[in-house]
Parts: sequence; C-alpha cells; structure tokens
Amino acid sequence: MFEQYCLETSQNQTIKFSDYKKFYPSVVDGEIQTINSTESSYRCHLHSAIFSTEFYNYENRSFVCSPYIEICKILIDHYNCSLTFILPEEDFGGYYVNGTFTGILKLISEKVADFIPHFFSIHSNRDQVLDNTILSNSAYKVSIVSHQSYIPNTNPLQIFHTFTWEIWLLLFTGFICYTILLMVADLIINDQNLSTNRLFDFNFILFRTLIGQSLSKFTLISKQRKAIHLLRNSLLIWILATLLLRQLFSNDVVASLLAKREQIIDHFVQLVENKDYRIMVVSKSSTEKIFLSKFPQLKYRSFEIDHEITAPGPIVKLMKGKHVLIVDRWKGYMLKEMYRKFDLHVSKEKFGLTFSSLAIRKNLHSSARIMLAKMFQQIHQNGIINKLNGDRYNYQLNLKLIQKKINKTIEYEDDNGTRQLAAIDKELTDAHMEDDQEYLNHRIMSLIYIHILGLTFYMVLFELIYCFY
Repeated sequence: MFEQYCLETSQNQTIKFSDYKKFYPSVVDGEIQTINSTESSYRCHLHSAIFSTEFYNYENRSFVCSPYIEICKILIDHYNCSLTFILPEEDFGGYYVNGTFTGILKLISEKVADFIPHFFSIHSNRDQVLDNTILSNSAYKVSIVSHQSYIPNTNPLQIFHTFTWEIWLLLFTGFICYTILLMVADLIINDQNLSTNRLFDFNFILFRTLIGQSLSKFTLISKQRKAIHLLRNSLLIWILATLLLRQLFSNDVVASLLAKREQIIDHFVQLVENKDYRIMVVSKSSTEKIFLSKFPQLKYRSFEIDHEITAPGPIVKLMKGKHVLIVDRWKGYMLKEMYRKFDLHVSKEKFGLTFSSLAIRKNLHSSARIMLAKMFQQIHQNGIINKLNGDRYNYQLNLKLIQKKINKTIEYEDDNGTRQLAAIDKELTDAHMEDDQEYLNHRIMSLIYIHILGLTFYMVLFELIYCFY
C-alpha cells in the first residue's frame, strides 16, 4: 500500500513556493534556464505542484504520497523526466477571483509549476491557465450529503396513503361486486325483489348460504337448495381469496401504521424551505463558489470546514442532525462508502456538470506541453485513468495506514475524532432503540384503541339492526 501511493524524493527535490526564487533566481517568462548537471541525462525537467498534505518529511527522508502518484512515476520511468515538487501557500484547488487565481492554481498562473498530478474540472475561468485540448470524464460539482433521519408518523390519515388510488379503486370495485353477489343470494333465498334494506342483513345471508341452510322463517324448495349449493361453492372460493388478500393488505396497513417517516434531503429547494438546517461547505472550494452563486440566500446559514472532509468532524455534525454537507458528487459517494454504517445519503438532485483534465499549464513551452498532453491521452485511451480514479478512492480509505507507515510515532488528532465518532454512534444507537420501543408501544396502544372502537361500533350497529327487525 505504501509503495503503491508514495514516492521518495531527495531533500532539494521539494521546495516551498515562498523559497522558489532562492532555488531558481534566473527565470525568464516562467521557464527555468539553468538545469543542474546531475539532471543533464534526463530528457526533460518539469515542475510539479502538489498539495501540502501530500508531502511528508520524517527522519531526513521526504515522501510524496498521492492517489495520482502513478502519473509522476510514468514521467520518471517511461519519459525519463526529472521532477521538482513545489508546495503552494494555499492548500486548495483554487479559482479565478479579482483578476488572479487562488490556491494551487496560483502556481500555474504565475508560471511556477508546469503541471499538477491531479485531474481538475474545467470551470470558473480555469481554461485561461489550464490546457483543455483533451478532456476526460464528466462530473457534477455540487450535491448534498446528509444523514438519513426518521421521525414518528403522527398523521392519522396515513392509512389512506398505504396504497395508490388504483389499489383503492380495485378494493372499492371488489366491495361493490361482493355486495351485488350478496344481493343476488338474498334474491334467490327469499324469492323476492331486491331491497336496499336487505343490505344490512348480508352477514346473515352469507352465513346461511355457506352452510346450505336457511332460517326458520324461510321455506326453501329443492331448486332453491340446488342454487344455494352452487352459489355456496362460488362464494367459498371468493371468501378464501378474500381472506388471503385481506391478510396481505392488513400487513401493509399495519406496516404503514408502525413505520416511521423517512426524512432525507434530495433537493436543494428543501434547504431553502427548511430554515433550521446548517450548511457545511469546504473552505475556498470551487464547490462552495458554485453553490453560493446559485443560492446566495443560503450564505447566512452556511459555514466553512477544512478540506479534509473524510475526517470524523463533519460526519459527527451530520449524525447529530440538522446539518448537511455540500461537496461534489464523487466525494459524496466516497463518504457514503467510508461511513456506510451511519446511513449517509447523497441527494438525487445535482448540478454543475463539468469535464476534467490533467492540470497542464496552457502556456507551457510546446515540447513539454505536447508530451504531457500525449501522456494524458494515452492513459485515458488505455483505461489507466479509471484505475487512477479507483486508486483515489482506495487512497482515501487507507490514508491513515499510509501515514502511520511513514511515521509510527505520531499520534494523530483524528484518533480523538474517531473515538468521538464511535461514542456518538453508540449514543445515537441507544437513543434510537429507546425511541423505537416508545414508538412501538404507542402504536400498539393505538391499534388496541382502534380495535375496541371498531368492536363498539359494530355492536351498536348490530343492536340497531336487531331493533328494526
């Protein structure tokens, strides 16, 4: 794992942007005019900008660790190039503002770096400094990451939302057909015209029809008994099918009464309407800029977080509820996979569709620019870019292991965050269990009350019918 994502460098191979002039005092139009004699055997010499979080220095040994380190290895091994790594003053991607670029792209715009071993999305005037001859996969820059929460469903009319209107129409049609059959049975048994008053007596009609007998006040002839026998068989099949359907439908009804209502954030309009949500955005990121430019009214409810979104801190805020995270779609799914047991949700709605490309300086001298563009085209056509994107995901999952491999003596602050995340997970699990038990008890009592009210209603109805007859 360490050898796959890390490259050991010499002490003078990595410099800070602030020390750039000290190392290369003779610079004309951003191009280095002096190359050390030790580098004379190389085909080319390139300046690569890397993020500060990708550089590690321990016991006089320097390492560059990145999910796209394979790009640097290809340049060194296959193109026989020497690389000098430059660290930016601002450790984020950057965008165009007030006539200049910020972040790591500042090194590109000021002709300090020749390329960045990362794939940058082309937006926010980045095409002014980045070569966009060859574009790669498209991606959405803005999506919502939230924690799935569940709230008790206290709507008494929830039972009517159990089925669609087509199912309710089918049930109503079945009830009408069932009533018509009972009326026909009443006509055959009593040998009299249909009467709407006889609808109240359908339970007694069904009983004597099923057992093939009549009440004492009715005298049946043999033909009527034969008709009753035939009708009894058909109604018996009807009743058995009805019992089966009733069991299936009753399970759905009970499930709808006991189930909690899922509360997820799938659309940006939900953030506008629900004013109690706090919005986390990555500090000085292009995602933040695109999001706030489209929804400026949400700026007062947003606050910035560090670029290390995989740290436990943002996840803890999401789990506590009433917080959402605005990131690009790829990072959202990465967080969902890393913390799969915490039920993170990535919104269905997304926007900011853009294409990406290897960050190559647009005004780089033609030979180096063509070589880098050709390399990018080859890794794109040969499918290596898909492997690099997969490595990016695995790199984030195993970042702690890589860091501990480099320096085994450092205790990371993330350990405290991990313990905090585990403690909150246990706290939320216990709270959910208590809420579930209380919610279940409440629903059971509600069902008992409904059952008692139903029995009372039918007893009163039975007495009224008995009084009329």
